[in-house]
Amino acid sequence: MTGVDYNRFLIVLAILEKALDIHMDNHDIFVNVAGGIKIDDTGADMGLAAAIYSSFTERPVSTKWVFIGELSLDGEIRPVKFAQQRIAEAQRLGFEACFVPERTPQFKAEIEVKRINNISMLKTIL
Repeated sequence: MTGVDYNRFLIVLAILEKALDIHMDNHDIFVNVAGGIKIDDTGADMGLAAAIYSSFTERPVSTKWVFIGELSLDGEIRPVKFAQQRIAEAQRLGFEACFVPERTPQFKAEIEVKRINNISMLKTIL
């Protein structure tokens, strides 16, 4: 585990296992955030969950997608602060689609904004 809080990782993993009815206890999971960055923002929960689920199912996440959202213990995806700025930055960096919590305020964006309400929706996305 590099760049992500280990305890937060365990919570995200437990939420994934329960919400998606998968069992990862017999798998090795490695997480590495590139560039020596330490992520302590819960808004990265959804990205971490998508990456883990993608690896588990062997269905890759598009390199043109970004995931933003905090996970609650029941799998709900919660809104995060500065959502509009995060989406604008994703657009500036060339991403094509941004998956955000359903309750994120509406605003104009050139990037495709897809709203999701629960982590279980990863099954239909990936």
